[in-house]
Amino acid sequence: MEHRGREYLGVYLRLEQILIDVQSGNQDLKSAKKDIRNLETVYNSRMGQRVFGYDPSSKDKTTRAISGEMKAFLDSRILEGGVPDRFRDSRDLMRLVSDIEKAAVQGAQQSSGSADSKGR
Repeated sequence: MEHRGREYLGVYLRLEQILIDVQSGNQDLKSAKKDIRNLETVYNSRMGQRVFGYDPSSKDKTTRAISGEMKAFLDSRILEGGVPDRFRDSRDLMRLVSDIEKAAVQGAQQSSGSADSKGR
């Protein structure tokens, strides 16, 4: 569970940083979309893993996959369904992606508007 929570949080925080960078004009939409695609690929791959963690008694990494039933239980009861296996299934992550796209469009419109006003 720690693995899933940590992965989700890392992606969420990275998306927030991309949003800040786009809003401040430090990143354009093309670059942001590339970063988002990379985050999605890594997220989906890591969330698809079923062998992770360690044995607390020995600190050794486990090699046994978590059962589907146990994963479903932990995801629904402990993580409360908030950490989906797929990037696009997360409303919060997709909301940030949408916010990034909107910020890029607004930034482009503002740049275009200021260029138009300078040409007058």
